[in-house]
Amino acid sequence: MTLSEDEVVTYYEGFCNATRWPLYHDVIAPPVYSRRWWHSYVEVNQRFAAAVASHVHDRATVWVHDYHLQLLPAMLRGLCPRLRIGFFNHIPFPPYELFAQLPWRKEVMEGLLGADLVGFQTPDGAANFSKRAGQPQVLVAGG
Repeated sequence: MTLSEDEVVTYYEGFCNATRWPLYHDVIAPPVYSRRWWHSYVEVNQRFAAAVASHVHDRATVWVHDYHLQLLPAMLRGLCPRLRIGFFNHIPFPPYELFAQLPWRKEVMEGLLGADLVGFQTPDGAANFSKRAGQPQVLVAGG
């Protein structure tokens, strides 16, 4: 899927890399919150969902990767309820004190909970997610 120049700025460089990356990594640079960037993130995730839904059969298994597409599992679930959906997060999932700073944290959690299986690189990431999510099936790489 091709992103427009505006989507590269708002979705990728903006919400993904100027908001999520510093927030999830707890780096020195503070995250920047922009409603315009958030709306672009939602729209790009919706485009991915429509594209995937148009190419899969009803009971396919779909793997979604990384923080760029954290809304995609629930969006796909809405379009194709019988899909088997896995999600793997390739960056740390932050503790609640950091995640709570994200104005759209509820929407992100709902997006991730559309997956049947959610995977993380570290036990800390899995624990941070599980504390917020209840009891979904969580996978830790190498664990």
